[in-house]
Amino acid sequence: VEWKAEHIVAMTVDGHAETDEEYDNIVCASISILAQTCVLALAHVAGIEDLEYGIDDGHLSFRLPETITDDQRDKAGII
Repeated sequence: VEWKAEHIVAMTVDGHAETDEEYDNIVCASISILAQTCVLALAHVAGIEDLEYGIDDGHLSFRLPETITDDQRDKAGII
């Protein structure tokens, strides 16, 4: 998580779960769904249309644009 002042400006989730083989998929899937939900909520709930993000195997990252409104920044902080 990258912060600027008191606000989150970027986040990266990288890698795969290194747990017992039996639970690898559920751990990875759980983290993946939460991270993807954050990206969707930033776009659809906070209304940040020009959100920079990338999703690949074992990787998700996003960066908030500097031009977002105070209301969008507040909603992003909650998300």
